[in-house]
Amino acid sequence: MPKVIKHIFVDNWELSAAASERGKFEVNVLFTNPKGTLAALRTAGALARDLDATIRVLAVQAVPFVFSLERPTVSTAFTEQLLLDLVRQEVQGSIETTAHLYLCRDQLDTLGQVLAPNSLVVIGGWRSWWPTDAAWIARMLRSIGHQVIWANSTGGTHARHLLHSDRDAILRR
Repeated sequence: MPKVIKHIFVDNWELSAAASERGKFEVNVLFTNPKGTLAALRTAGALARDLDATIRVLAVQAVPFVFSLERPTVSTAFTEQLLLDLVRQEVQGSIETTAHLYLCRDQLDTLGQVLAPNSLVVIGGWRSWWPTDAAWIARMLRSIGHQVIWANSTGGTHARHLLHSDRDAILRR
């Protein structure tokens, strides 16, 4: 049964406390979107079984400065439930899985603090000729020394859906 641990950043103390609790090898899954995260969880599940590792799902929610960290734009209860549903849907067997929700100002800075050096990170998304946020984060994490595995989701891109719907509308005229 996955558990959700909510983090609210006030200072770095909470980060060091969370990092010291880890002992077993971890496969980190970065929440991108539901389809991408499902693809990443599928890949992470296979890796965790082979490596006798745990899975740690990281949802890093950037909160704009106009809002308090305690009152983000997206409800923490909604995000927690989404994370639990995704983990329950994809992680099979007795793999220990935790989901962590980080409320912060800067996603990349937070990931740099949360991830141990040379962490294994699985990021799900689609490949596109146009750079996506997930692809950018993957590139940045690789540049600071993390091992990043890309899990390709099969949902297609938003742009493709728009193109197909536009094409259908044009053909109907």
